[in-house]
Amino acid sequence: MKSFKFLLLIAALLTQFVVTAQTAKSKTDDIVFLLRQKEHVTQAVKTIQFLKEPGSSTVVPGKSVIIICGELVKDLVAGGLAAELTAAAEQGVDVYGCGLSLQKFGLDKSKLPPTVKYTHNGLVMSLELQKAGYLSVEL
Repeated sequence: MKSFKFLLLIAALLTQFVVTAQTAKSKTDDIVFLLRQKEHVTQAVKTIQFLKEPGSSTVVPGKSVIIICGELVKDLVAGGLAAELTAAAEQGVDVYGCGLSLQKFGLDKSKLPPTVKYTHNGLVMSLELQKAGYLSVEL
């Protein structure tokens, strides 16, 4: 009887260890990029793609968000980021246009490409995502 109880204890401990190891292994890191230059959008997408390669880093991307701010919203509305937006979509990245920047440059949010979401204030959105645990890259 003692042997049976001992085996049950060992089985319970091993089960707990396996569940804990699987939980730790499946953790991902959500990332937000706050970007103001076209080349940084390209580099952000390439970085996400690299991080998705097994063993490339201890950072394992979960959700990825790019917020376009500043003068870059002009290119966004004019269609100058089409290739970058396609690459972002292929990587599962959510792209947002900053409403404050659109307003500053007199641009209408209805002119955003269909794959781009709108946020009233990109800076506030970035802060909220950081508070929710996102890693932040600001260029």
